[in-house]
Amino acid sequence: MKMFANYCFAPFQKSEFDFFVRSVGHFCLARIDKGSWKKAHFGEIFWGVDGAGYFVLDRKQYLLKPGYVWYYPPGSQHYFFPAGEFFEYRWLTIDGRQAHNLFQGLGIRAGVHYAGECPGALFNKLELEISFPERKRRLAALSLAFSILTLAVSGTKRTTRRKGCAEEARLMIDEDFSDPELNIERIAELLHVNRVSLSRSFSRLYGTSISGYLSGRRIQAALEYLKNTELSIAEIAGMCGFSSASYFSRVISEATGRPPGKIHF
Repeated sequence: MKMFANYCFAPFQKSEFDFFVRSVGHFCLARIDKGSWKKAHFGEIFWGVDGAGYFVLDRKQYLLKPGYVWYYPPGSQHYFFPAGEFFEYRWLTIDGRQAHNLFQGLGIRAGVHYAGECPGALFNKLELEISFPERKRRLAALSLAFSILTLAVSGTKRTTRRKGCAEEARLMIDEDFSDPELNIERIAELLHVNRVSLSRSFSRLYGTSISGYLSGRRIQAALEYLKNTELSIAEIAGMCGFSSASYFSRVISEATGRPPGKIHF
């Protein structure tokens, strides 16, 4: 797949309006874009199109998949990167004195939530409108952005027939493995099922134990951080659900044959 980074900025950085569209873009990345790691004074949404990306908030890592939206409020430290071979997404930023209240008023909260298929046509129109400084065109851009934001909060996740508690457990691990309190007892409690029955169902369906799958997800995420970021060993351990840096180092050494410091670039 071809990688690209298309974006447009408004030809002004201040407005008579309390909020305005600052920028919009369409990216497909195969590697980390460190230029996007910043503390931003504006609000920004990311709408997953294809592939997947990891986003970090409050030292926890979250997966953004197609059909899901991530929101960083004004004042947030932005930190995200591709979760696999590539990550395609659309993004939109809103600036201004009342930008935070706009997102809050629409019920858009920091983090990830389901939104449905990305409205690519609206993003394309916005890319055209944002380039013009005239008041009429700025209002048109704001109208398009508002349409995108209202779609982002109106998505209704389709219900599918699942295989039962084992798949629920796997989904819970995929979403919450960064929580150090997550273990088989906690998962069984949250799903209101017997721990032994859950363990047997999971092993039959996935060919591994719950603890093994959970450990694997944490190790996978940790290796991504070690190879692609400059975070400290202690920070990575905390973000990937390890109870301590020493335990983290032992697990990574046993899994790879090398201590974290030898993997960390």
